[in-house]
Amino acid sequence: GGSGCIIAYPSTTTLSLADVELDSCNELGIWARQVELQIDGLIIGENTSSGMELAGVTGSVKNIDASLFNGNSNVMRLESIDGQFSVDGLSAVVAGTAAITGNNNREISLSNIEITGAPAIDFDNTAGTISTINVLKSMVMSMLLTSAKWPLMSVDVFNAIRIKIGLI
Repeated sequence: GGSGCIIAYPSTTTLSLADVELDSCNELGIWARQVELQIDGLIIGENTSSGMELAGVTGSVKNIDASLFNGNSNVMRLESIDGQFSVDGLSAVVAGTAAITGNNNREISLSNIEITGAPAIDFDNTAGTISTINVLKSMVMSMLLTSAKWPLMSVDVFNAIRIKIGLI
């Protein structure tokens, strides 16, 4: 039973996690809205339908291992991030949908990302920087990069990322 491992509602506090393993969360591993995150060292294991759903958060997420994730949704979904948020170091497998998705984000920063499978990343109406991405064992799919705002450094597999930029 249960509806997830960690649920964080809007708050002025900081959700800090270090070297935590989430396994058998049923639904969400982490659901956070309008809270500062300081996460360093997180394993998202099996039997969790969605890894992290983050909306309006600030802070950083570092050293995420979702290589055993087998859910039917995203490892990470970013929604309405307005700067002051970064992801550095994420290793994941594509299970049900794109490993990392997002909508209506500004100034996000993703670096040192390794994803096995495709689609790896799917963003709509999002701006920011993605650097050092490795996509492994990926099937051929369509790739749409529609803005120079995304400096992509070392994307190893063609056709694994879809980014649609709009005015936000």
